[in-house]
Amino acid sequence: MTPSPVSGPAGGASSRIRNTGIVILAGLAVLCWLEPAPLARFQAAWFDALQRVAPREVGTLPAIIVAIDDKSITALGQWPWPRSTLARLVREISHARPAAIGLDILMAEPDRLSAERLLDQIRQFDIEISARLSALPSTDELLARALADTSAVLPLVATRESTGVVLRAAPILVRDTNSQPDAASQRLNVPRFGGVVGSLEELDRAASGRGLITILPTDGIIRRIPLVFDINGTLAPALLIEVLRVAQHVDAFHLFTRRGAIERISVGDWSARLEDDGAVRPYYSHRDPRRFVSAVDVIDGKIDNERLRQKVVLIGAAGVGLVNYQNTPLREPMTGTEVQAQLL
Repeated sequence: MTPSPVSGPAGGASSRIRNTGIVILAGLAVLCWLEPAPLARFQAAWFDALQRVAPREVGTLPAIIVAIDDKSITALGQWPWPRSTLARLVREISHARPAAIGLDILMAEPDRLSAERLLDQIRQFDIEISARLSALPSTDELLARALADTSAVLPLVATRESTGVVLRAAPILVRDTNSQPDAASQRLNVPRFGGVVGSLEELDRAASGRGLITILPTDGIIRRIPLVFDINGTLAPALLIEVLRVAQHVDAFHLFTRRGAIERISVGDWSARLEDDGAVRPYYSHRDPRRFVSAVDVIDGKIDNERLRQKVVLIGAAGVGLVNYQNTPLREPMTGTEVQAQLL
C-alpha cells in the first residue's frame, strides 16, 4: 500500500511547518491590525525601493518650470523682487502662448517695494518727484494687469483655523456610483482645514484660478500628494490640477467615488485614479535640466517661445536659501514646484 504523503516522520514535520506558518501569518495579521504603523513603514520602504530601481523615464515635458534661480537673483537683485519685475516675467511668458501659468509664489501682502509705499519718505525731500511717483500705477496693479491678460493660477495655503479669507475655488462635483450626485461629499476622507491664506485681493481678482500648494509629507519624504481638500466644508483643488482646468477652459472638476471612497478625478480630457483620500502617489523621474528655464533668460528674451508654447508653465523659487527642498523616494531633493511638475 502506498503511504500517505503526510504519514510518517516526514509527513509530521511537513504538517508542523505548515501549522507553524499559519500561526505566524495569523500573528502578523493581528499585529498589523493592532499596530498598523510597522506595516505602513514597510510599505513606504518598499515603495521607495521600487522607485529607485525603476524610476519613470522622461518623455515629453508638458510642464516647464521658470525658475527664480541663483542666476536670476544675481542679475535682477535679491528676492523678493518688485512685483513690476514679476509682471514683466508673466508678460514675457504669456507672449509664448502657454496653456496656463501657475505661480508657486504666495503674495498675501502688498508689495513692500512699490513706489507708493516710499512716497511719505520721498515727499519730505522732493515734492516734485513724489508727485510723479504718485501718478504711477502700483507694482501690484502692474502684476494684476499682467495676470488678467493671461490664464494664470495663484496659490493657496491651507490653515488649521479659519482666516476669514473667502475661498474662491472651482467647483468639484461629486458623483458616487451608489448614490445620487453630491450625496457623498460630506463623507469624503480628504485633508480637512479651517481656512486658507491666499493672494492679495487685487491679484486674486485678476487670476483665472486658485489652487492649494499644501503638501503633507510623511517622515520627511513626499510619497503622496493630496489633490482634493476640504476647506471648512467646501472642496477645493490642488494647484497642479487647477492649472489643468484653466488650460482646458472648463468650469468644474468631476470627482467619482464609491461608497464614499474616492476613485478618480477628471477635468476636461484629463483623468487620474486617486487613493480613497484624494491623494496620488507620484512616480518620479530623475531630475531633467530640460524641465527648467531661468527667469532672467525669459525676461531677456533668450528662451525660444516654442519651449513654452501650449505648455503648463510653473513659476517658482529655486535659488539657494529661497526654498525648502523636499525629499523624494529617489533621494533627490526637489522643490515643491518640481514635485508638481513631475506629476503633470
